Amino acid sequence: MLWATLKLYEEAIGTFENAIELNPQNADAWSNKGNALYFLSRYEEATVALERAIELYPQHAMAWYNKGNVLFSLKKYEEAVTAYNKSIEIDSEYEPAWYYKGVALGSMAHMHKP
Repeated sequence: MLWATLKLYEEAIGTFENAIELNPQNADAWSNKGNALYFLSRYEEATVALERAIELYPQHAMAWYNKGNVLFSLKKYEEAVTAYNKSIEIDSEYEPAWYYKGVALGSMAHMHKP
């Protein structure tokens, strides 16, 4: 089952790359490619794709949220909170950004526990 899921993410990445080849300005394709790379734990590549999405469309709430997830996975909690805050600033009703911001803040508190 896991192998099949990984194969689907790889296929999704290829599909997003095709969309990007057809339109390099497609911020959604860059963001979704970054998200698929994130799910494969390919964080460096995910970061590049997400930063490109944000460069193309700075108000892309989902790209900011996905970037927060990558940073959280890298245990860069303060940077993750910053990315989640940007997502929330753009779309204050996007509940997952609020939730994971809280998780990141809790992780930061746990790290600084006396």
